[in-house]
Amino acid sequence: MSKIANQLEKIALPYNLNDREIQVLFLIANGKTNAEAGSILYLSPDTIKGDLKHAVEKIGLENRTAAVYIAGTKGVFQESTVKPLLDDIIDKI
Repeated sequence: MSKIANQLEKIALPYNLNDREIQVLFLIANGKTNAEAGSILYLSPDTIKGDLKHAVEKIGLENRTAAVYIAGTKGVFQESTVKPLLDDIIDKI
């Protein structure tokens, strides 16, 4: 599990992020664009944009850069709960 995934897991639970919001934040934190994240998750870039917007709002921030920063510094997810969500996409990034 990557350092970013471990950190993201620590904020996911307190902010009530859903599975897809976690996946989207992970991909964006790893430098993927909305289009690239959509391709990996088999979703449209607009769907990715919406999921990211919801995640940013739940965390209480104003933009994706702040969300990625918080995810990178606070830690978001516990590896045991995030790993199944990320297994399918980690090899694609």
